[in-house]
Amino acid sequence: MKMSISAVSDFSETEAPTPTTNNQILTSRVNVTPQVQTAIVYCEGQFGALDGKTANGLVRHSEKYQIISVIDSQKTGLDAGKVLDNLPNGIPICESLAIAIQKFGTTPAYFIFGLAPASGMLSAKERSVVLEAVRRGINIVSGLHEFLNDDPEIYAASVANNVRLFDIRKPPAKKDLRVFSGQIKKVTCPRIAILGDRQADDRDNTKPSPQRLRAQVCDDRNGANRPDAGSQIWHRSRRNSVAVLLR
Repeated sequence: MKMSISAVSDFSETEAPTPTTNNQILTSRVNVTPQVQTAIVYCEGQFGALDGKTANGLVRHSEKYQIISVIDSQKTGLDAGKVLDNLPNGIPICESLAIAIQKFGTTPAYFIFGLAPASGMLSAKERSVVLEAVRRGINIVSGLHEFLNDDPEIYAASVANNVRLFDIRKPPAKKDLRVFSGQIKKVTCPRIAILGDRQADDRDNTKPSPQRLRAQVCDDRNGANRPDAGSQIWHRSRRNSVAVLLR
């Protein structure tokens, strides 16, 4: 029987009791220290480009993973932060998985497939790299439309090497599916809507973390800052994307 697959997210679906004020909400989330796992992100030939959006977002910020290296042979030796935002962050870009592991000195917990190809499928070369990671005993995280657990060879290798395969796009079992129930109306804490009009680029890099979220309230008429209003919190990330706090 196949192992159970669960989606990987920065925050658990089960939250602590809701604090009573906005400041308490933000402070409580800032002080949470989730268990951080080491990870290498694979982004061959696309790091810093549109199809590398998964890797780009993880390098900019992740509360679940400590990114120790990015794999992209076309940018070997460069600093990942420098490539993305001209701000060095100490994450090296390496030529291959073997070199990345050698540079770090130990095997990471996760290998994250950081490409988002239009096909949603693994190429022959990418498949061989995933198999290499599995055989090295590294758990795999993939957001592709092609599910690794459905690949007989990759699945067999994962069992043989005691590795977990996380297919993020794989839907839950039918018994776990549900329709809209209206339960959201009972939520009393502030809700943050993530908005963006450049879906492929900005959506994944807009999600604000408590550490980066900053109150910047704008007047509806002239855009002037109104620090006393508190009706909206804007977090501008990339070009035309924004996060709005709804109350």
